[in-house]
Amino acid sequence: MIFPLQSIRQAGSYIAVSLLGAVIVAAMIGPADLPPAGVILIGAFAGSSVLLHMALPARCVIDLERADEKAPVLAELAHQIARLGYRSAQQIDGNQRLFHPSLPAVLRWDENCIVIQSEERRLVIKGPHAALKMLHARLVKRLPMPS
Repeated sequence: MIFPLQSIRQAGSYIAVSLLGAVIVAAMIGPADLPPAGVILIGAFAGSSVLLHMALPARCVIDLERADEKAPVLAELAHQIARLGYRSAQQIDGNQRLFHPSLPAVLRWDENCIVIQSEERRLVIKGPHAALKMLHARLVKRLPMPS
């Protein structure tokens, strides 16, 4: 993805955080040794772009051998997602569950939510790249793998 901004709200938040970071850096350096404003702004936007990369969308699929495996796997998923700092927000419909980051609404992006879609013998997890990568690492350690 060449342009990682996924919404207007995310773009506004990203710009505000980057500008605040630039002001803080400028204040820490002091007026005597201050480099040109462009250098500070480029550094601030480059540094905060890590947040955009972490929020890029990703998808993970868990195929189950039997439908009766779904309940314990869903319970483990919910537990591990909670350990990542998410809270269960709502059941979207009978087949989807939404998790929000445990941050005040002002500080969180909707792009950082995790959704678990439940099918008969498959679970599809959608969410930010960084969170799904950590979730995958935890699940590999906790869930039994087919031989």
